[in-house]
Amino acid sequence: FHRKMQLAIIVVATAATADAAKPNFLTVLADDLGWWDTSVHNPISPTPAMTGLVAEGIILDRHYVFRYCSPTRRAFLSGRFPNHITVTQAPTCSNYLPIEFSILSEKLQLANYTSHFIGKGHLGYQTTDHLPINRGFSSHVGYLGGAEGYTYGSGSPNPTQGSHDMWHDHGPGIDIVPEIFYSANFYTERAVAIAAQHDASQPLWTHLTYQNVHSPYVSPPDWECHAFPEMWDKTFANMVHMLDDGIGNVTAAWKAAGLWDNTLMIFSADNGGIGPANNHPLRGHKHDAWEGGTRATAFIAGGLVPASLRGTVNNVSIVSIVDWYATLSTLAGVDPRDDVVFNGLLRSIDGVDVWPMLTGVNATQPRTYTPTSDYGLVWGKWKVVTLGGQSNYYDLNSSHINPPGTLLPCLSHTQPYKGGTDSPVSGCPVCNATMPCLFDLSVDPTETTNLASQNPQLTSQLAGILNSFQPYGNLSSLNQTMLAQYTKIANPKETWRGYAGPCYSRGPVPPSPPSPPSPPSPPPPPPGPPPPVVPCTNCTFEQDVHYPGGDMEHAHAANATECCSICGSLPGCVKYAFSTQDGTCTLKSTAGKASHASGFISGSCSKETSEAGVTQGCTADEQCLNRTDGAFRCLKAAPGDPNAAACTLDQGYNMTGFCTCQPEACVPLVPPPATSGASQVLIIGDSVSLGYTRSATAALAPGHQVVHAPGNNGNVNWGDHCVEGWLGTSPSRWDVITTNFGLHDLAYPDNEHIAVDTYSTLLTRIWEKIDAAIPKTAHMIWVTTTPVPTNPNASCVLIPGRIEVDVERYNTAAATALAAWNRRGERQISTCDLHAVIISYCGAGYASCNITQCAGPHFSKEGFDMLGEAVAKCVSAAQ
Repeated sequence: FHRKMQLAIIVVATAATADAAKPNFLTVLADDLGWWDTSVHNPISPTPAMTGLVAEGIILDRHYVFRYCSPTRRAFLSGRFPNHITVTQAPTCSNYLPIEFSILSEKLQLANYTSHFIGKGHLGYQTTDHLPINRGFSSHVGYLGGAEGYTYGSGSPNPTQGSHDMWHDHGPGIDIVPEIFYSANFYTERAVAIAAQHDASQPLWTHLTYQNVHSPYVSPPDWECHAFPEMWDKTFANMVHMLDDGIGNVTAAWKAAGLWDNTLMIFSADNGGIGPANNHPLRGHKHDAWEGGTRATAFIAGGLVPASLRGTVNNVSIVSIVDWYATLSTLAGVDPRDDVVFNGLLRSIDGVDVWPMLTGVNATQPRTYTPTSDYGLVWGKWKVVTLGGQSNYYDLNSSHINPPGTLLPCLSHTQPYKGGTDSPVSGCPVCNATMPCLFDLSVDPTETTNLASQNPQLTSQLAGILNSFQPYGNLSSLNQTMLAQYTKIANPKETWRGYAGPCYSRGPVPPSPPSPPSPPSPPPPPPGPPPPVVPCTNCTFEQDVHYPGGDMEHAHAANATECCSICGSLPGCVKYAFSTQDGTCTLKSTAGKASHASGFISGSCSKETSEAGVTQGCTADEQCLNRTDGAFRCLKAAPGDPNAAACTLDQGYNMTGFCTCQPEACVPLVPPPATSGASQVLIIGDSVSLGYTRSATAALAPGHQVVHAPGNNGNVNWGDHCVEGWLGTSPSRWDVITTNFGLHDLAYPDNEHIAVDTYSTLLTRIWEKIDAAIPKTAHMIWVTTTPVPTNPNASCVLIPGRIEVDVERYNTAAATALAAWNRRGERQISTCDLHAVIISYCGAGYASCNITQCAGPHFSKEGFDMLGEAVAKCVSAAQ
């Protein structure tokens, strides 16, 4: 008996020693990161942690991923090309990371690894067995979908209110959502804690998939923002820096825990950059089959990297994201093979062990042909592209360019795009299945010269080989036999308490973790003085009604008396309605009697044409008129209207595009006396800015005094005309100025107010006028346009009928103008992204979101409070 016990102890001890000798793995994926975004390739990028890591590691110059997100992530975990396991962006309820195959965590589990999944998934989770916690990972926190906001799982800080996408092990992340003030920090803290608490006698793998730098493009917390004037976009530079900062903290934790010397770290982007990202000097971006879409920023680091190779660049070895499956399995001492019969055929992994090649043990490329996407394949120095558009290059400041000598001939026709989610054709088509493109990457890594006509046989051969990589079959769902083992969840959102989650469960659905306890409510503040009551002599009261038409303005009031006071203070107000449900104070004017100072719009003329003098939609004593340039529209008001004389064909700045007569004269700002010691903040913007000014003022008190420019500041035409008056008689007073134009510029269903190029030009001119007038030490902030509902819902009429897609278009135009401004290198203008705030909270269901008013681009008191608090944070961060 004693001898057997002694032998058992020896066996256990030997196994523990063997486990301790196995290498640890730290794999980091960045989202939508461009080739030129970090110091891996761009020495001025604010990424000091990566600078240090590549100095001790190996830059992988030819590391290929898929041209967009989900296929790359599934290829990494499965060791199979996306061409085989489908190139579709995986919906939450799908089998696109087939449960029939063993993924990397399950392989490493055989070698006694403790594995942890942190961050973005986008893998497909048809059943609860698809969740990482049930596929070899010891723990899992992260979101299941492809994109979300950076705070609170893309939902409310209250984890039980509204929709979220955040998972924790077996259930919704109700217990962790309140901790996610900024996702990169939250994921970093998790990874650091795992390293600190890990038992070093067991090998460790942490799979850390950061959200940065995917849209929405929003600044990190105020206290972590920096100027980064050398970068082309302040917000994006801070997002990149936060990614790097997280990596630095995690690697420091691994070193402190004694893990680093026996660790292989792998870093890669999941695809090329897009939006404000920069892929210089490569052609193309995310979605493209060009190198800019598929040749990822990547490196390896850690104690496993041979000392003789540290600080080098490997620009010869072709590595695919699928190869890490076989490489890590082999390093862990596990057979990497995963041969599975699927649709009647034996399916093996595509990945190969690249460690001998990368460490110089064997210089031979272990695989002959490597698909880089569904429309690209490399063989040594050669690359074939079977579908692609002209796309673009980038300069050092991320401007999109097509330098001389880089334009490829446009084809007269293109082939239909089939089989994927995101089209590879950006710009005119230049390559297709009948006329593929061929490039010699050894001398032309930027794909400027198509050699297909000089090498027709090779081009045809490589295109045929690429075409041979076909999907295994329909992987969107398990077959009916396998699904019969599960219980279908009729309403996943309801079952998972508003969280994204699987559609099938094996056995009963596990209970969700309890909600975190609510903090005790602070004592109520002492009551303030009641608001002054303005006699309501020129308006009448109607309780709980919704006025039709366009001649309305919205405010918020504590009670009907205060709403009456607001109405009485506006010369155009004739009626008011106070909602006892949400505190909304709706003010109504009379068509033809509205004035710019009141901020009202008239609904008397609902249609307009581009020709002056046409009375379509107007009454007999009204007339739609256009200026000769088509930019302004004006109403010939009824006789006796005091504004009629100012409203001529050549005068009258209309802030709305409806037939409201706008007097030419602007209403200048007469600000209140400045509060001693308080920073002076001026808000210039439309009715939404009027709504959030109150909560921004409260959030910034007492250190800031906030003033709004007179009334609703309308569109960029009106802003360009009036902004100097809005600055007041002493522009040197202002420390921070926020500007927002957009809601009155974008297209309505029947006409476009301000053309996008005109919008950009006038927006820049407004900034120039502000910049010239205010002190050099003052800060300027651009506030994005909040979303609007595209269609009315059953409970209200859509007024005034803006189009959501145009909000995106005009915000993009503003962002482009802003980037051009900031490249001047003088006063920088920061961005306060209120559009992202609302989308993050409401998701796609904007029109029915609980903080919006579906009758127009306005918000409930809770919504305006949310926006005001966001603006207050932006103001604080700017200083």
